[in-house]
Amino acid sequence: MSDARVVVLGHVDHGKSTLIGRLLHDSGSLPAARIEEIVASSRRRGLQTEWSFALDALQDERDQAVTIDTTRVWLRLGGRRFAIIDAPGHEEFLANAMTGASDADAAIFVIDAERGIEDQSRRHAYLLGLLSIPHVIVAVNKIDAVHDPGRILAAAEAARTVLEAVGVAVTAIVPVSARDGDNVVTRSQRTPYDGPTLAELLTQIVPRAEAAQDDPFRMWVQDVYRRGGDRIAVGTIRSGRLRVDDVVRISPAGKSIRVAALRGWPRDLGSAVAGQTVGVVFEAPVYVDRGDLFSHDHDPPVTVRALEVRACWFDREPPHVDETLRLRAGSADVSARVVAIRRTIDPRTLEPAAHGVASRGMVYSLALRTAVPMALDEGERCAIARRGWPIAAAHAEQLQPQGANVFASSHLISAAQRADRNAHRGLVLWLTGLPAAGKTTIAMHVERELFRRQYHVYALDGDTLRTGLNSDLDFSDEGRRENIRRVAEVGKLLADGGTIALISLVSPSAEDRARARAIVGEAFREAYVAASVAVCEARDPKRLYRRARAGEIQGFTGVDGPYDVPAAPDLVLDTERHDVEQTVAAAVEFVVEAVRMHPLVPISPPA
Repeated sequence: MSDARVVVLGHVDHGKSTLIGRLLHDSGSLPAARIEEIVASSRRRGLQTEWSFALDALQDERDQAVTIDTTRVWLRLGGRRFAIIDAPGHEEFLANAMTGASDADAAIFVIDAERGIEDQSRRHAYLLGLLSIPHVIVAVNKIDAVHDPGRILAAAEAARTVLEAVGVAVTAIVPVSARDGDNVVTRSQRTPYDGPTLAELLTQIVPRAEAAQDDPFRMWVQDVYRRGGDRIAVGTIRSGRLRVDDVVRISPAGKSIRVAALRGWPRDLGSAVAGQTVGVVFEAPVYVDRGDLFSHDHDPPVTVRALEVRACWFDREPPHVDETLRLRAGSADVSARVVAIRRTIDPRTLEPAAHGVASRGMVYSLALRTAVPMALDEGERCAIARRGWPIAAAHAEQLQPQGANVFASSHLISAAQRADRNAHRGLVLWLTGLPAAGKTTIAMHVERELFRRQYHVYALDGDTLRTGLNSDLDFSDEGRRENIRRVAEVGKLLADGGTIALISLVSPSAEDRARARAIVGEAFREAYVAASVAVCEARDPKRLYRRARAGEIQGFTGVDGPYDVPAAPDLVLDTERHDVEQTVAAAVEFVVEAVRMHPLVPISPPA
């Protein structure tokens, strides 16, 4: 089996670091010079050999005998390597503990045999429940200080009760003395326990990646690269297997496409499994972006806009209804509004708590509404950020599938019948170009001229849409993508209804425009309204360029924001060399030809 990652958690002073140091020493993973240093350091402090010094690298930690940051060390057992992660126990460092435990294959939950379960023990038990770590071993420590076997048994059962209360199944319970080494690597001679030692239990751990190879296929897209004519979607397979010729579902878009090749290093692959990083090339061009989730076509994740999460809160400020946070899962990172706070649990007592009281470390059940569709599986581990800072670890529950209880109705009037009645087809003319290039001016003049000629036509301006339909969106990359998606969907409806939709949007990204074309379909036409930055800035009717130059607007297209010039637009309208009359006339001529009812194309008679 491959390397395994094991996190060690527990209340401060219950002996986590000492237990890890003892594991390192008794497994032969500490060099002789390091052992001498630990012994000498302990003597200088007037202590018995303190094995926690094997990993407490920070002087503050040694002086305070408190683990502040996560520490990761390696040891070898049974011919395998194990990354042992010492997670801090103190309440102030819960976020560090969560970070350290997030990728673990197993956990050792340390309990003091005499003191039993304490506040931080309950908090860490809740963390284990949130992280869904597959193997949890309870180590009842300091049995050398407790001479009553009943006390040891009571501490063990209390740990089992707390863990099972938050949905954690205990793999094993082992009594140990980290100070003296009982049942750590060597079996104890002073306890009636006859089960496996802690080291033996660790050698039985199956890493998540190996266990996940037979699970449904999932892969988060981390980035998309171009190499020659290929677009390569890169990510690490989280679960399952992927082969060349498999049909993959791209979520949340919901499109399915066949895999043409799997790029690897140093050579291409025929197949890949959980834990492998791979580049996926599809048989045809398709829109893929960071944060998309790949699955097999027959077993997709859930696409949601509404969901509930159970979140362990690390911030001193509690969540607030209607505040906007960032929800992160895999490589996806979306804006999410808190719709409601369902429950607040104090993990120290496992009882409901008043909202806003002692909020740090509380566990909240939150109802969220995402700004854009998101692909998730139930139980997916997530993070929540506020103002750019991670403030909670969570997992997704009660996913409400997008479109649930929604059933599209079929029209009794066909597109051909509408075209026959209107004497023209529906169309989406997508006018793209720099700010102040003249897009909206052209659209409004074309709308008036086509209306005068009895065409069914409507102009949609980007600024107008952002004051109503898209007023909840910002100008981030995510906000722009969702803005274009919504507008494309509206344009599609108008075109399906037989209307000519004139849409004027900067839409700076070629990929976003390609996505709009894919949504609308055959009725989509791209018009590039061409003008240089210098000319657009000289016009600047809204004084936006001036404000961007002054630093008042960040990411403004044409100043510090990029614009992808269309490679092969259906129509070019050069407003730098031609006046309004000429460009409008060219646009009207183009639209009239595009929607013309050609005699060779049959039209169904009205029903």
